[in-house]
Amino acid sequence: MQVEGYSIDAQKELLVNFAKSKEYSSYKFYIDGGYSGKDLNRPAIQELMKDVENHEIDTVIVFKLDRISRSQRDTLYLIEEVFNKYNVGFISVRENFDTTSPFGKAMIGILSVFAQLERDTIAERIRDNMLELAKTGRWLGGMTPTGYKSKQIENITVDGKKRKLYKLSTIDNEVRIVKILFDKMRELKSQTKLETYTIQHDIKTKNDKAYTRWGLKNILINPVYAIADQDTLDYFRNLGVEIYADEKEFDAIHGLMVYNKTEKKKNQVVRKDVNDWIVAVGKHKGIISGKEWVEVQNLLDQNSDMKYRKPSTSNALLSGILRF
Repeated sequence: MQVEGYSIDAQKELLVNFAKSKEYSSYKFYIDGGYSGKDLNRPAIQELMKDVENHEIDTVIVFKLDRISRSQRDTLYLIEEVFNKYNVGFISVRENFDTTSPFGKAMIGILSVFAQLERDTIAERIRDNMLELAKTGRWLGGMTPTGYKSKQIENITVDGKKRKLYKLSTIDNEVRIVKILFDKMRELKSQTKLETYTIQHDIKTKNDKAYTRWGLKNILINPVYAIADQDTLDYFRNLGVEIYADEKEFDAIHGLMVYNKTEKKKNQVVRKDVNDWIVAVGKHKGIISGKEWVEVQNLLDQNSDMKYRKPSTSNALLSGILRF
């Protein structure tokens, strides 16, 4: 990762020269190119920790403090719980201190606080942009949910920048499938039974693949299908979710658009806690009434309390009953 005009090669050269000045006989680079320093879930940092635990390292040298992590908690964890535990020194060349001195120990805590403050400021700025987007109810792009396609309707200005405004429009044959899935979930009250139903009735995904119970859940929990009405308004209010829309916008016609719902971790997109969501009313038409959508959410919550046992074989449903 380039830092203030310093390419990775430039950082490596600086670190090598520093190591030679300290008369270190050998060294090894740990580089997480393309990974954010917001946490420790990066291949090279994990390898570094393993080498420390295996007593293969006596000093860790970084170009700049936030190269190891932008999180105060993670940085202090590494220093106090990993490096100190295995008697490994930690030196930051740019800040000119190391953990073997009292001054270095004090300074690293202070600098970590500022690194965390910087990250929090960036996160707050991103959230402010999310709120601006919520005003528009626009579709942000990516894979469209089953039942919808993306359509450009106009250009808008958000945060001083020109952006294309997209909305979701319905696909009739896929909408029919979505309605069946919600109706049958309310009837069968089980993801596993719903999965069986889709197999028996040859109901497949938009990519012509068989539904899994997890794929079905991703549809059933998606607020995009819920009609913005009093039931959905009350549901999200009770959860304490931030609703960025006037009550009058919940017109029992349009669907919901939820922002800040996911984040990327370990190269995977994961669902954020519902308290981080920003709920707005979209420009698209809703498919499932608020009452029915909320009923399904409650059923899914009940299902999650029951342990799912994966079948040990993929034999037919009559396996163990049919005799020859």
